[in-house]
Amino acid sequence: MATGNSGKTTVVSALSDQRGNHPRLDVRVYDNGLSPAVYFDLDRTLLRLDFIYRPALERLFPDVSATDELWRLHSDGFKLGTSYREFDRMHGIIREGIEGWEDPDRYLDERRAIIDADSPARRRSAEYTRRYADYAIEIARQWFGRNPAAFSQAHIKPVVQLLRVLRRIGIATACMTANNETFARDVLAYSGLAPLFLELAGDESMDGGGKEVAIQKLTDRMAKLGVSVAKHRLGLIGDSLLGDIGVARKLPGPYKAGGLLVVENEEALFAERQILAQNRDRRDAAERLGVRVFVLDRVPCNSRGTPILGRYGSIEALSVG
Repeated sequence: MATGNSGKTTVVSALSDQRGNHPRLDVRVYDNGLSPAVYFDLDRTLLRLDFIYRPALERLFPDVSATDELWRLHSDGFKLGTSYREFDRMHGIIREGIEGWEDPDRYLDERRAIIDADSPARRRSAEYTRRYADYAIEIARQWFGRNPAAFSQAHIKPVVQLLRVLRRIGIATACMTANNETFARDVLAYSGLAPLFLELAGDESMDGGGKEVAIQKLTDRMAKLGVSVAKHRLGLIGDSLLGDIGVARKLPGPYKAGGLLVVENEEALFAERQILAQNRDRRDAAERLGVRVFVLDRVPCNSRGTPILGRYGSIEALSVG
């Protein structure tokens, strides 16, 4: 439900804080009745949650003794866009010996049509995803019970600061994640970020595809809250060029999105551009969507440790060719 006046509407968020309260958020409204919106990825964009994911993964594959290698394989697949894809890839490598799938791009090229549709592989991966989510929910709750500060320490501060700034100026913000939605709601509440979002879409909202499906469902859910998203100027922020931002190329006609790719440092930016030069699909995504890159270690902090945005060249175009 939303109440409003000229230039602004007040919306009750679908997400709740640690006490179960749903905040009331002000959202800017253009003269045509539409609101600017930005959708954020969660993992390695807003939060670093490896302290939860790693033990959950080891429970899921208890017979794999090479835990460092297991974690590397899983981490390499984080940018595939959905947990269904991530665990289908893991199953193929670990249980079926498909070594070629260690390259996540090759996996996606070979497997996307099968794993995104209803199939035995999809249903098997859904079971992996369910069990993994159960473990992750339990581990997160244990962590919050004994050390709640771990979740504020997990903030990726420059991106969280950007989220706060966007909220301050009335941008409608939502979260899209390859995680189970219950888990995502929990960690957003534990980390104190839930009150900065209007809505959430997780793996359950991606039937038949990836985050391009979640984006459309988020927009529909925002409308039910009373916010009509300006689809023609949607912002997407994430750490995966293809999984978080490039999916905008699959959106139907009314949508037009731009993206901000989050990278850790200069080395990561150099690697991303090297891949871009060799991969036509990535290059097409970067150029068609005008993707810009947000280099985290370029962002300075003030004396209180708050990131200072908009200075020192922390944001620039990804494609330089």
